[in-house]
Amino acid sequence: MPKPSVPRRLSAVQRKEAIARAVLPVVARKGFDGVTTRELAAVSGVSEALIFRHYPTKEQLCAEIYAYCSHSFELDYRRIVQLPPATASLVRLVYFLVRGIVIKRPDHADASMRLLYRSLLEDGLYAGRVFGGRQLGLMRRQFTACLAAARSAGDAATVGTAVKDLFWFCHHTASLVCLVRLAERPAVSYQARADGLVADLTQFVLRGIGLNEAVLAREATPARFKAFLRSPELTLLARL
Repeated sequence: MPKPSVPRRLSAVQRKEAIARAVLPVVARKGFDGVTTRELAAVSGVSEALIFRHYPTKEQLCAEIYAYCSHSFELDYRRIVQLPPATASLVRLVYFLVRGIVIKRPDHADASMRLLYRSLLEDGLYAGRVFGGRQLGLMRRQFTACLAAARSAGDAATVGTAVKDLFWFCHHTASLVCLVRLAERPAVSYQARADGLVADLTQFVLRGIGLNEAVLAREATPARFKAFLRSPELTLLARL
């Protein structure tokens, strides 16, 4: 039996968050339908009765895990969506989106991505919360405003694709790159590594949504991306 990973003296809110943190890896590995209450209790170090008390349904556990996974990037999201609608802001937003998805990190985020992919293959419950959630909703609205500003400034061509779909193409392109790199031995070995891969992918996506080469040479260089990571808009992302 694993040692308890949830401290005993916690408020109800703290305990629910601690349980979500503890069970995330096993849920990501087995899915909501494949994991038992006994397993959840074992990895979190609490009783099955307590698991049932906090999460009587799969939907409630899913909601808590989503809330926990979303929380760590909340400050970065809030700051990014407050940037003024402009071409430079669009570049920052896309870079933030790509880096946050692609860079592998040792915390819960990789488990969250694994859970997302598993959900897409199963009932879509967790994936629906991610794609329909507040954070990506704010990002979509900011993306739309920034792309409109870039087009008005002559920095981006109007392509024959709905703007909402362009946002999802950005997100899903980065997500597939993340997917093929999740295994300990990645399925695909890109020539670029880490920051270089993020820079290349960001430039690729920006071209796809219509930004011209002059803008990319000015706003989307590796040097600009490094400077972006030192900017006050980012906290967690800069440490990845």
